[in-house]
Amino acid sequence: MYEADGFSVSTAEETQHQSEFVRVVDLITGSELWAVRPATIGSPTPPYPHNHFTPGVSSVNGLAIEWQNLAYDIGISNIDFSLSHLLTWKYAWLSAAAAGLIGVTIVFLLLRRRSASTPPKNT
Repeated sequence: MYEADGFSVSTAEETQHQSEFVRVVDLITGSELWAVRPATIGSPTPPYPHNHFTPGVSSVNGLAIEWQNLAYDIGISNIDFSLSHLLTWKYAWLSAAAAGLIGVTIVFLLLRRRSASTPPKNT
Protein backbone atom coordinates (compact mmCIF):
# COMPACT_ATOMS: atom_id res chain seq x y z
CA MET A 1 0.00 0.00 0.00
CA TYR A 2 1.45 3.34 -1.07
CA GLU A 3 0.44 6.32 1.08
CA ALA A 4 0.99 10.02 0.27
CA ASP A 5 1.21 11.89 3.56
CA GLY A 6 2.43 15.25 2.25
CA PHE A 7 4.50 17.25 -0.25
CA SER A 8 5.47 20.84 -0.98
CA VAL A 9 5.30 22.79 -4.24
CA SER A 10 7.04 26.12 -4.74
CA THR A 11 8.16 28.65 -7.37
CA ALA A 12 11.15 30.92 -7.86
CA GLU A 13 11.31 33.97 -5.58
CA GLU A 14 8.95 36.84 -6.34
CA THR A 15 6.74 34.72 -8.58
CA GLN A 16 3.26 33.39 -8.21
CA HIS A 17 1.50 30.97 -10.52
CA GLN A 18 -2.07 29.76 -10.82
CA SER A 19 -2.32 26.06 -11.47
CA GLU A 20 -5.54 24.54 -12.78
CA PHE A 21 -5.06 21.83 -10.16
CA VAL A 22 -2.61 20.00 -7.93
CA ARG A 23 -3.71 16.40 -7.48
CA VAL A 24 -2.75 12.89 -6.50
CA VAL A 25 -3.92 10.07 -8.78
CA ASP A 26 -3.77 6.29 -8.78
CA LEU A 27 -0.72 5.33 -10.85
CA ILE A 28 -2.42 2.50 -12.79
CA THR A 29 -6.05 3.57 -13.14
CA GLY A 30 -5.47 7.33 -13.24
CA SER A 31 -8.43 7.91 -10.94
CA GLU A 32 -8.20 11.08 -8.89
CA LEU A 33 -7.75 10.44 -5.17
CA TRP A 34 -7.24 14.03 -3.95
CA ALA A 35 -7.14 17.49 -5.56
CA VAL A 36 -6.97 21.24 -4.97
CA ARG A 37 -8.65 23.37 -7.67
CA PRO A 38 -7.38 25.99 -8.50
CA ALA A 39 -4.05 26.10 -6.71
CA THR A 40 -2.08 29.30 -6.17
CA ILE A 41 1.61 28.45 -5.92
CA GLY A 42 4.22 30.86 -4.59
CA SER A 43 3.99 34.53 -3.63
CA PRO A 44 5.25 37.78 -5.22
CA THR A 45 6.13 39.19 -1.79
CA PRO A 46 8.37 37.93 1.03
CA PRO A 47 8.64 35.47 2.73
CA TYR A 48 8.13 33.53 -0.56
CA PRO A 49 6.38 30.53 0.95
CA HIS A 50 6.13 27.07 -0.42
CA ASN A 51 2.70 25.44 -0.53
CA HIS A 52 2.52 22.31 1.59
CA PHE A 53 -0.24 19.81 0.92
CA THR A 54 -1.26 16.85 3.09
CA PRO A 55 -3.50 14.62 0.99
CA GLY A 56 -3.39 11.54 3.25
CA VAL A 57 -4.48 9.16 0.47
CA SER A 58 -3.36 5.64 -0.40
CA SER A 59 -3.45 3.11 -3.22
CA VAL A 60 -2.22 -0.43 -3.82
CA ASN A 61 -1.22 0.51 -7.40
CA GLY A 62 1.10 3.42 -6.62
CA LEU A 63 0.59 7.18 -6.65
CA ALA A 64 1.38 10.07 -8.99
CA ILE A 65 1.51 13.77 -8.08
CA GLU A 66 0.36 16.05 -10.91
CA TRP A 67 -0.15 19.76 -11.54
CA GLN A 68 -1.40 21.38 -14.74
CA ASN A 69 -0.48 24.43 -16.83
CA LEU A 70 2.77 25.03 -14.96
CA ALA A 71 5.63 23.26 -16.68
CA TYR A 72 8.19 25.89 -15.66
CA ASP A 73 9.42 27.53 -12.44
CA ILE A 74 7.83 24.88 -10.25
CA GLY A 75 9.65 22.65 -7.81
CA ILE A 76 8.41 19.80 -5.67
CA SER A 77 10.06 18.90 -2.38
CA ASN A 78 9.45 17.48 1.09
CA ILE A 79 7.70 14.45 -0.38
CA ASP A 80 6.48 12.35 2.53
CA PHE A 81 5.20 8.93 1.55
CA SER A 82 5.15 5.47 3.03
CA LEU A 83 4.94 1.95 1.75
CA SER A 84 3.28 -0.79 3.76
CA HIS A 85 2.59 -4.44 3.02
CA LEU A 86 -1.06 -5.32 2.89
CA LEU A 87 -2.06 -8.96 2.63
CA THR A 88 -5.37 -9.09 0.84
CA TRP A 89 -7.68 -12.05 0.49
CA LYS A 90 -6.82 -12.25 -3.19
CA TYR A 91 -3.18 -12.97 -2.36
CA ALA A 92 -4.05 -15.20 0.60
CA TRP A 93 -6.16 -17.45 -1.66
CA LEU A 94 -3.38 -17.48 -4.25
CA SER A 95 -0.86 -18.56 -1.62
CA ALA A 96 -3.18 -21.29 -0.34
CA ALA A 97 -3.79 -22.58 -3.88
CA ALA A 98 -0.05 -22.67 -4.60
CA ALA A 99 0.62 -24.55 -1.33
CA GLY A 100 -2.14 -27.03 -2.16
CA LEU A 101 -0.77 -27.63 -5.64
CA ILE A 102 2.72 -28.24 -4.25
CA GLY A 103 1.31 -30.66 -1.66
CA VAL A 104 -0.63 -32.65 -4.27
CA THR A 105 2.47 -32.83 -6.49
CA ILE A 106 4.62 -34.15 -3.63
CA VAL A 107 2.05 -36.84 -2.72
CA PHE A 108 1.76 -37.88 -6.37
CA LEU A 109 5.55 -38.18 -6.74
CA LEU A 110 5.88 -40.19 -3.53
CA LEU A 111 3.12 -42.61 -4.57
CA ARG A 112 4.64 -42.98 -8.03
CA ARG A 113 8.08 -43.69 -6.55
CA ARG A 114 6.61 -46.23 -4.14
CA SER A 115 4.76 -48.09 -6.89
CA ALA A 116 7.89 -48.12 -9.07
CA SER A 117 10.03 -49.64 -6.27
CA THR A 118 7.48 -52.33 -5.32
CA PRO A 119 8.19 -55.65 -7.14
CA PRO A 120 5.29 -57.19 -9.07
CA LYS A 121 3.38 -60.01 -7.33
CA ASN A 122 3.65 -63.53 -8.76
CA THR A 123 0.35 -65.34 -9.12
